[in-house]
Amino acid sequence: MSYEQEKEEIIFWGGQLHQRGLLCGSSGNISKCINDKILITAHNAYLGFLEKEDILVIDKEGNVLEGSKEPTSELALHLVIHKTFKEKPIVIHAHSPWTVYYFHYFDTLTPITFEEKIYLGNIIAIPQTTPTVTDVSSVISALENNDIVVLKNHGVVAIGKEFVSV
Repeated sequence: MSYEQEKEEIIFWGGQLHQRGLLCGSSGNISKCINDKILITAHNAYLGFLEKEDILVIDKEGNVLEGSKEPTSELALHLVIHKTFKEKPIVIHAHSPWTVYYFHYFDTLTPITFEEKIYLGNIIAIPQTTPTVTDVSSVISALENNDIVVLKNHGVVAIGKEFVSV
């Protein structure tokens, strides 16, 4: 099964992240769980310039079923999130420079407007000291309280039921 429509959706949202200045270089990755398969971006795939070949189909153990590239270096993070939050099949991990800079100096983002309170909630930053996420348990714990968590000096992880723009 080729998942053409789902790949186009991932390509579109990778482009949106790029157009909105929420990416830095080739950083970031996206995955979407569909039944017993996961579509995930490849290692070193530029989210703003994705092609269908940059999106792999893997099983829930991380084995590549379709595609010739290696999965993202954040594969373990995506797999654990998909196993833990089955009702939220979308995972986006982006290295937004604005978020990284803000959370370098602050540990939380407390919403002020009604819209922020509804869509974001209180966002916390958790420590991150390596180029790839090695402490997945702290990310899972934070995502139990909010669909968005910041990895200090690294980036953002967001989960959801579908891709949406607010």
